[in-house]
Amino acid sequence: MPEIPYEEGVHYIFDRGYNDFGNLYTINRIGAFFVVRAKTNVRFKPERWKRRLPENVVSDAVGCFAIYKSAKDYPEKLRKMVCIDPEDGTRYIFLTNNLTADAETIAELYRNR
Repeated sequence: MPEIPYEEGVHYIFDRGYNDFGNLYTINRIGAFFVVRAKTNVRFKPERWKRRLPENVVSDAVGCFAIYKSAKDYPEKLRKMVCIDPEDGTRYIFLTNNLTADAETIAELYRNR
């Protein structure tokens, strides 16, 4: 979505079909945030995990992409979260560059997209 004029400090939410990691890196470089629903086959190399997760969060890790092309397009650290929707049990995988927000906030941003 290069036609969007990105703004610093704003969250941009993308669905699972969006995998332009170079554009996500552009969002990161200007100081904005993104939340993207990742495909199940995303290759991610975790470096550290958050402990004491909320009830509906299965995993919350910070790391980088494990595949060369993805890592080349997005060379910085990002966060991968796996959450369960409490209403229907659907499992969601999110990628975000917001390393400080709590998991519920990230899931709620995606839910309200």
